[in-house]
Amino acid sequence: MKIDYPTEILKVIFERSLPDPDQSNHLDESNRTDSVQNLRLVCRSWKTIADETSSLWSVIVLGKNLPFHSIDICLTRSSGRPLELHFHMDTIDADYLGRAAGILKPHYDRISLLSIYMPSSNSLLPIFPPGSTIIFPKLSRLEVNGHSIASSPTSANIGNIVIPQVKYLAMASDTENIWGGISQTHLENLEFLEVRGMQMPLLRFITERAPRLRTLKYYVDPYANIEDDEYDIWLDIRTTGKVFVFEELEKLELHRGVGSTTLLDSLSICKFPRLKSLVINKTVSGTSDGYIELHRIQAVIDAPNIVNIWLGGISCRGEELAEFVKAFPKLRNLAIGAVEELSGNDFLQTLVTVIGVHSCPGFQRLLIFNTRISGSDLERFIEMELSLSRRGLSSFSTVFVAGLFSDCDAYTSMDTLCASYGDIIQYGGWRTISRFLDVCETESGVRYP
Repeated sequence: MKIDYPTEILKVIFERSLPDPDQSNHLDESNRTDSVQNLRLVCRSWKTIADETSSLWSVIVLGKNLPFHSIDICLTRSSGRPLELHFHMDTIDADYLGRAAGILKPHYDRISLLSIYMPSSNSLLPIFPPGSTIIFPKLSRLEVNGHSIASSPTSANIGNIVIPQVKYLAMASDTENIWGGISQTHLENLEFLEVRGMQMPLLRFITERAPRLRTLKYYVDPYANIEDDEYDIWLDIRTTGKVFVFEELEKLELHRGVGSTTLLDSLSICKFPRLKSLVINKTVSGTSDGYIELHRIQAVIDAPNIVNIWLGGISCRGEELAEFVKAFPKLRNLAIGAVEELSGNDFLQTLVTVIGVHSCPGFQRLLIFNTRISGSDLERFIEMELSLSRRGLSSFSTVFVAGLFSDCDAYTSMDTLCASYGDIIQYGGWRTISRFLDVCETESGVRYP
């Protein structure tokens, strides 16, 4: 029996059948543009969708398998829409890049996203030849992996790149001369992919010249340490009396080597008066003293207005986590994931005592995911919170539980809890996490994480 699905559903299926542009450099025999053309041939409905949906053709991934005529097809069928341009190559063919850049150059004024994943900045020479001035007037998002288009000695040979409207910038380098022709005036989101800390010139540059910066994300080299650093630039951090104030920053994310001395020394000379969301995610192998890292981070972060905290992949015990939380009296939402060494009810009891009684009267929601907490411990936690609420000592409303690792009895207990406590407890998988994040984002206006 033939089923006629609504066009909108078919369109969603079509779009989700396409490869992610960020993964296209790993595809040996296909690319996104060829995939659109192949899906167009599946049936009459998908041909109509492909022909009438110009956005499907507005993403161009330049890889070794993309022929030049496919670039022309995308430029024509995208019908003047803003373009997403991805240069993703593991090996470089200078002739191919030069010819592709020649086809694309008349359309640089349409590019809204530019993503570059190449072995080195020398790889960019065919695209941005020496002596040239190239302007991307509408580019709002720039992603550069492994190098910067404006840093390192080789970049001196690259043509002048002018990007006046960029709002999102992601790159590996955190050197002081990353900017080149990038205007920082409109910058709202800044992401560094592999850094040691926050160098003094960069701190000065951001705080003085990027007044609209809202989100700062650091993926820290877990092995970086100030004692091993050969650069005198770090001596400034330890000796200067300068304090850098991030006036508008609302979200700070620290990933991987979050306990490195270099990073903590950098944070110790920063203030974040409007910071609302803090994400700490240690994704490298944990150590036995992971909780000490948590304590050290709390000691150096000057951000009294935080309302959302996300902690993932750390090692701690209940009292250490409680002490960490105590430093943020306006906390409303706390997420704890993949945390080792939690001691069941002792952890929850310590946490609820500190949050509900001593320091965080506005605390409302707790998310626990991928962490070994039993259903019976959660029941005690809920009862403690309800008791505090009846005495006017707590604003707690909901506990979210996702990916609970425990025994079968705990799962049965969770079903019972969900039936007994209604909306107070929400239990499930990734959708449960999404509901928690949606609430946080709605309340604070900050995307979380």
